[in-house]
Amino acid sequence: MLASLDPLTLMVFTILVSSLLAGLMLLMWGAHRNDRCFLIWASSNASYAVGWALFVLRYKTGINFFTLPLANLFLIACPILALEGLIASLRIEVGRHRWWLFSCGVPYVLLMWHFQDSNAMPKILGGIITGMTSLAIAVYLGRLEQRRSLPVLLLIMVNLLSAGTLFFRAGYNYAYIDAAIAPQQRQVFIWTLLVLITAMIMQSLIFPLQVFLRSEDWLRKLALRDPLTEVSNRRAFMEDGHAELLRTLRGNGELSVLMLDIDHFKRINDCHGHATGDRVLKELAAECRRSLRNFDLIGRLGGEEFAVLLPQTGIVTAELVAERLRGAIASLNLTGRDDKPIPLTVSIGVSALEPHQTQIESMLALADAALYRAKESGRNRVCSNVEKLQSDVS
Repeated sequence: MLASLDPLTLMVFTILVSSLLAGLMLLMWGAHRNDRCFLIWASSNASYAVGWALFVLRYKTGINFFTLPLANLFLIACPILALEGLIASLRIEVGRHRWWLFSCGVPYVLLMWHFQDSNAMPKILGGIITGMTSLAIAVYLGRLEQRRSLPVLLLIMVNLLSAGTLFFRAGYNYAYIDAAIAPQQRQVFIWTLLVLITAMIMQSLIFPLQVFLRSEDWLRKLALRDPLTEVSNRRAFMEDGHAELLRTLRGNGELSVLMLDIDHFKRINDCHGHATGDRVLKELAAECRRSLRNFDLIGRLGGEEFAVLLPQTGIVTAELVAERLRGAIASLNLTGRDDKPIPLTVSIGVSALEPHQTQIESMLALADAALYRAKESGRNRVCSNVEKLQSDVS
């Protein structure tokens, strides 16, 4: 079957497929103008098409002076642009030092011009330099924090496949560098091109997969995050809280929960407006994040009511944390209409996991009862269910 394939036909097919994929990416970019990753990916596929078009021009005309170095430069640019598009889609800031990859083409152009009359050397150099570029990109992707995500893993595999194929072809041509015509040269070229076409198509399929997974992640966060304060919403807090409770029970550890309620929040809305009220809620959530540990769970249960789950924390430590948090919130310097200061205080109820409890709802109910006592006692204070137990005993 390979013997019946014409290298020129296969190269033209590669150009058509790359051009179609570039057009598809441009259509996606037209539908998502704010997502420049599609434009970069279109450039990647277009670069691949131009590279092989220059090879076809060399094949038909025999001109090596500019076609050979430029063709390989465009092929080198293809995986680099694919990397740029992936980083843009991941929306991470990783600096610009990856652009050193383009410098691979500078010595290559000079060497190509030097060996343009040679039959084997351009193929050897082209395979080595483009293969090293793909290998460098695979290593670079492996160092990203997102290296375990499916699109990044697939792109690493594609670049390793391309690098291995290009190194094999370079080694094959080096083995027969002195031969006028290497044995099975046609079949090796066709196999190489088929593998590279497959890698390019796989790479292009990764692009919409990445955008789909990113959109899915965004929707998941939207469903589990309070859009105003950017802490967990009630549903997420209850799900994560129940999971943490089960972990604590299995490990026979400690767990505490705080219930926070802003004192006289309606008065803030009435005196300063709902926009100021929203700003107060955001500032309170931000202060909670600053004052608590990274693994403490913060959630907005509704209105001006928040909850905090404190893993590995007993009731005594939880009371100290609650008191420190209450003081930090009271110290916030907030202003409303006409730059009038807004006195912001919270009442906090504290409860700790008890041996018979198996549901997060029961812990929240005890903390809520303690919060109610804090409100009745004059607000701007911390109460715990331990105090209630002690009063019941006495």
